[in-house]
Amino acid sequence: MTGFPAREIRLLMVTNERIEGTERGLRAEYGAMERAREIDAFAAVAPLPVLEAHGANGAMRAIQRATVSLQPNVVLVLSPGALAVDPDWITSWLSAAGNPVTLLWEGDAWHRWAKPPSAAMRSWLQRVDHVFTVAGAPQRELLERCGARDVRFVPQTYCHVTFAREEAAPPDEYGIRYDAVMIGNSVAHLGRFSRMPGAGRRARLARRLRSSEMEVAIYGAGWPTRWCAATVPYAGQASIIRQAKMSVNWDHFPRHHAYASDRLPISLIAGRPHITTHHDGLSWLPGEEAGLFFERSTAGIVDRVRLIRSMSPQTLLALGRAAHAWVSNRLSDRQAARFLLSAVDDDVLDRLPADPWLCFVTG
Repeated sequence: MTGFPAREIRLLMVTNERIEGTERGLRAEYGAMERAREIDAFAAVAPLPVLEAHGANGAMRAIQRATVSLQPNVVLVLSPGALAVDPDWITSWLSAAGNPVTLLWEGDAWHRWAKPPSAAMRSWLQRVDHVFTVAGAPQRELLERCGARDVRFVPQTYCHVTFAREEAAPPDEYGIRYDAVMIGNSVAHLGRFSRMPGAGRRARLARRLRSSEMEVAIYGAGWPTRWCAATVPYAGQASIIRQAKMSVNWDHFPRHHAYASDRLPISLIAGRPHITTHHDGLSWLPGEEAGLFFERSTAGIVDRVRLIRSMSPQTLLALGRAAHAWVSNRLSDRQAARFLLSAVDDDVLDRLPADPWLCFVTG
């Protein structure tokens, strides 16, 4: 620990927003903490729009201006792989800022061969103090080989601002349009092969669902036109999921320990049962009692869809409500924002629900 309490934190967040302000959850929570005087000051800077308009020099100047204005003692960088600035500049910037504590949140899963970290991401990993990542082994080891010194697990969470309406209450009725909804992009060549782990099985799951007797809607990019209902923006996912009895998913990187995509908390806050890939290390999540089902194969997912489809509307609604009750204000950006600051002051953990956040510290 660095030794200064959260109330003294002057936090600068360097976002990965393509459009400034779209990182709503962390902005909202850190802003609320500043207003409540839980932290001393907070500001965010979005360098990617500047990078696209004015190049790397413009992006670096934007970060420098925000740094001079705030004088931060903590810097949080969000998924910086697209922010390809000179590695020496990162070092000199942090030195000029007084060497604040630097945190990096990485929201993607990575793979040594199929999806290796970029040179830009490696530069950031080598220069920050603490890295938070949404997957365990082998991702932890990969990031350490890239130069990360202190790698910690953080789960995917839903944005409590974007999904405020769904968070406020689970659905009180069960009018449905589909048996199941599957949201996810396809990167499998000809719907079958890909270097991306899990992509072939995701395509296989889509084919199995489409050839079944069930009414299934598939959303996302890369699918054959005749398969796909539409693409759906992040903010539209929960309302789409509420049109179905359940949501289904097959993850990329199915062998990553403790990994789950953000589809999981979004599906649960939508108030629908969710069926997804089994990963080792997910004991911190609830199970079937909270409408969450894990399967080791695509055939297992299809069988599970059939089983849940046969349940009564009352049972389905109860499962959805249990899912909503478990995830609500437990896996939101509120908790993630505070958990990230535990690298600076572990007292912030006292204000988080012990289940499941405590196991991320002790596990």
